[in-house]
Amino acid sequence: MTINEEDIQAYLYTYVEQTTWQIETPQRGFSFGKRFIGIAPDRKVFVRLGIDPRIIQFLSDVRITPRYLAGGDFFDTCIAVQEYIEAVHPDRKWYAANVTTWAHMTKKLHSSSALRQYLPPVENETYRTLLAHYIHELKEEYQHVVTGRRERDVIEALIAQYEERVPAIQGAGLVPTHGDPGADNMLIAPTNVYLIDWDSLHLSDPMRDVAQVLWWMYPRSLWDEMLDLFGIDLTDHQQRERFYLHMSTRALYVSLFFIQLGHEHWAEKFLRDAQLALEQQTPDTLLLS
Repeated sequence: MTINEEDIQAYLYTYVEQTTWQIETPQRGFSFGKRFIGIAPDRKVFVRLGIDPRIIQFLSDVRITPRYLAGGDFFDTCIAVQEYIEAVHPDRKWYAANVTTWAHMTKKLHSSSALRQYLPPVENETYRTLLAHYIHELKEEYQHVVTGRRERDVIEALIAQYEERVPAIQGAGLVPTHGDPGADNMLIAPTNVYLIDWDSLHLSDPMRDVAQVLWWMYPRSLWDEMLDLFGIDLTDHQQRERFYLHMSTRALYVSLFFIQLGHEHWAEKFLRDAQLALEQQTPDTLLLS
């Protein structure tokens, strides 16, 4: 069924505060029809549909995400309500000056083993099986996009190379990962730093979150400190292969997303990133100025 603003207003009135609520839709991001801001005379709240509220409550309790206020079943989906944080998104200067802050928060997430009870179970936790799963998802997504011949050739060549290289991947051990830990999904407040938007939370190789942030937020000259904090050694063949395969497959997934939206510039940028990462090169440009 279609959930309208009156439904959300009624929920906030019942479970958060008995006052007048206005509902707005955030302008930043691509989470269609699932995120709202509830505005009362003396406060704001953030409303999220389609996310298990137990996840938000857990992450709130460990201070990784803003304070949880209410949540539960909501018509044919779920709802979670959080404190609205007056904050900014990080820029490149923030990332450069706060390597340990980001690493500490991400390590706290990765070590939150109790989150596993709310996530889809994984029978085989080898990195090889994980990457094979990502490749399968890419092939499924690719079936739904319409591209020109040049893009098709590049995408199909990338997928073929993934399939060729994955069988040699070794190691195991999955942890809760954000999945999309970019600047749009971070809030920098005066007293804390938060991660938000948990649609992509899943059990994965902890290297995947790290690879995305380094690739898109840091120049190569600043990678070493973060790599050391996570114990990642890119001179080790196995670790290097995992790092760049994770980066390339993720970049291709994002490119396919923008192809479906018709955003040609971003689709090309992320497709180029997928190629460069597979070649174990560095990105042409970062996502932040």
